[in-house]
Amino acid sequence: MDLTNPEFAQYRTWKRPALENACRVIHILSLFMAGLCQPRQNLLWFTDEDAIAANPQRLYQLTDLFAWISSGYLSFDMGHLRCGTTASDDGSKRIEDLAAIPDLIAGAVSEQFEVTDREMPDMVGNVFWLHAPLVRAKTNFISRWLIKTEAPLKRLVFYISSSESAPFCSALMHFHARQST
Repeated sequence: MDLTNPEFAQYRTWKRPALENACRVIHILSLFMAGLCQPRQNLLWFTDEDAIAANPQRLYQLTDLFAWISSGYLSFDMGHLRCGTTASDDGSKRIEDLAAIPDLIAGAVSEQFEVTDREMPDMVGNVFWLHAPLVRAKTNFISRWLIKTEAPLKRLVFYISSSESAPFCSALMHFHARQST
């Protein structure tokens, strides 16, 4: 990333790890958008107030960066693209509650992979436990919810490894839900 490039001028105040993380997250989100969004669809992205969205100015810059990067992935025009943080909440805690759901799921899936990596390192990315005695009860509960077929939504879990010995994307698990008729 060449921060001397004039197009990066507004991001020169960012710490490099935060900017790299923002770009990594936005590229992954943009890939999903390209495959899952429709023309003129509105998109709201809420995130925690971490280094990539630490204050209102940073959130504004993140939104610009998101629009800039995602436009390279999309062959159509989106509707509104808006970014917010849990601090954008109106006091009802609805955004905080909404953000907590993927946090809980990500934590459970992460624990699943950590236990598998520790107990069966050759199987990480290939095994998803429905009930594992080595994980917390909350993780087992969420794991059972993830594989339920009665739900109308599909659930995707990607395992992306940063290990040099493992492939970049070593597993894709797709939990299908039955289509309602």
